[in-house]
Amino acid sequence: MLANGSWTSLALCFQVELLLKLVPELIAVVQRNTSEAEEEQAINRQTALFSLKLLCKCFGTKNHVPFVPVLNAAIDVISSDVKEERNVTGSALLCAAEVTCVLKALAIPHLPRLMPALLKVLKHKEELVTAEIYLLSAVTALLKVVETLPRFLSPYLLDILREVIHLERIGAEMGPSSHLNIRVTSLITTIATTLPPRVLLPAVKKCYHEISNVWKVRCVTVLHGSKLECTQRTMREGGSPLS
Repeated sequence: MLANGSWTSLALCFQVELLLKLVPELIAVVQRNTSEAEEEQAINRQTALFSLKLLCKCFGTKNHVPFVPVLNAAIDVISSDVKEERNVTGSALLCAAEVTCVLKALAIPHLPRLMPALLKVLKHKEELVTAEIYLLSAVTALLKVVETLPRFLSPYLLDILREVIHLERIGAEMGPSSHLNIRVTSLITTIATTLPPRVLLPAVKKCYHEISNVWKVRCVTVLHGSKLECTQRTMREGGSPLS
C-alpha cells in the first residue's frame, strides 16, 4: 500500500505530465498560419505564448527538454520577416526571456538567433515608444537575458550599450518612477555588476568614442548651418558676409 504522501506525489507527477503534453500543441498554435480572422489568430497565438511562458516558469526547472522547442518558436516570431502583430511579438519576447532564464546554459546555443532579433526590435524606437507595453516587453526581455547569461553576451555588448543609452533617454523623458526607467536602471546596474571589467570596459570605451564622434559631427553641422544663416542674413541687410 502506498502512503497518502506517495499517492499525492504520483498524482502531481501525473498532472505535470499531462500539462507538459500541451507544450507541442501550444507551439503549433504559435506557428499556425491559417485563414482565421487576423485578430482572432493574433489573440490565439498571444494566449499560447503566455501559456508556454507560464508552463515554463512552473515546470521548466525540472523539465528542460520540452521547452527548448518553445525557445525556438518564440525566436521565430521575434525574427520573422513578416510583420507580426505587436502584442504577439511582445508575448514572444517575454516567453523567450522566461525560457532563457529557466534553461540557462541550454539557451546559449540560441543566443546567435535571439540577440540580433531582440536588438533589431529595440532599434525601432518610433514603433516602441508608441506602445509602452511593447517597449516594456522588449526591455524586460533584454534585462532577463543579461541577468541570466551575462558572460556570453560579449559579441553583442556594444550593440546592447548603444540601445541602453537611447533607452535611458526615453526612460528619463517618461519620468524617474516610470516602469521603463526602473527597468533600464536595473539593466544598467546588471551590466555594470555582472560583466567582467576586461569585457565591459573596451565596449564602454568604444561606445563612448562613437557617441563623442556623433555629437562632434552634429555640432559641426549646427555651427555650419548657423554661420550660413548669419552670412545670408548679413548679405540681405547689405552688410559684409562673415569671413
